Parts: sequence; structure tokens; C-alpha cells
Amino acid sequence: MTALDQIDLQILRVLRKDASVSNGQLASELYLSPRTVRSRIQRLREAGVIRFTVCINREKAGFPAAADVVAQVEGNRVARIAEQITQFPEVGYVAITTGSHDISIQVYGQSTDEIHRFVVEKLALVPGVIRTNTFVLFKIIEECSWAPPLAAEGGEKRKRGRRPRVAG
Repeated sequence: MTALDQIDLQILRVLRKDASVSNGQLASELYLSPRTVRSRIQRLREAGVIRFTVCINREKAGFPAAADVVAQVEGNRVARIAEQITQFPEVGYVAITTGSHDISIQVYGQSTDEIHRFVVEKLALVPGVIRTNTFVLFKIIEECSWAPPLAAEGGEKRKRGRRPRVAG
């Protein structure tokens, strides 16, 4: 799959809000046939554009504390260390970055004390980690909601059965 068209983008936007929506509901909302929706979702899945998973509300699950941790690591081990960090259950994401730090990590816990223990007792002991800097997040405003933007033109819903007029 090389590019997403406006219909794909609209499907992604609806699924991003509620992935449990039925193909029929999705088709009705976007003025498409259920068959079109089903085949497009299957194509997006096969191309690896989407996968279905669950977004957990950390606070309601008992993990209200969050922090961004940036780490400086030995240059020849960045990818290996980043992969190793993904194995810790406290970690929400890991990214290799540019700039003064090599790896960006988001960590969740039941308290900031628990996050502190993770940084000091686990992360700092990973071979190759040179230095870390932790930023406690007071409040995450938006989580689990990104979707590709719709194009400025033609982003509105298409009406079923109506085709644009062609001049001439």
C-alpha cells in the first residue's frame, strides 16, 4: 500500500474513536457500502497500516503516574538498548531520538515513587546506559487518539449515490 485516500483516512478516523464499531455502522456514517468498508479495512490490515488492539485508561487501571525519561547511551548500542527497554512492563513506548539524548521512553506506574524505582533500579542498570533525565508528567491531555489528517480539500463525507458533476 503506497498511499491512503480520503475514504481510508475517514475510516481510520472513525476506528480511532471506536474500533468496535460495526462495518454496517461505519458504512452508514461514511455513506459507503458495508462491503466497501469491509474490504478497505481488510486491505489496511494486510498492508500493516492498522492492527486492532486495546487502549487502556491507565488512571482507571490504577497507574496514574507517568513520566518521560530520556537516556543517553553508548553510541554503538542504541538500537540494542532501546529494544531491551521495551521488555520492561513499566514502559509505554520507546523511541530512538536525535539531539543530546539517544532514547525517549514513556513510563507508567502506580506512583512517582514506583517510577523512581524503575529508573534507578532497572533502567540505570541496563548495560550501556550512561545517563537519564526524567520528566514527571502532571497530566496527559490526549492519549491513543492519533490518526492521519484529512486533506484540506475533499475531506467531507461523500453522500451515498451522489457523484460529483463533471463539466463538459
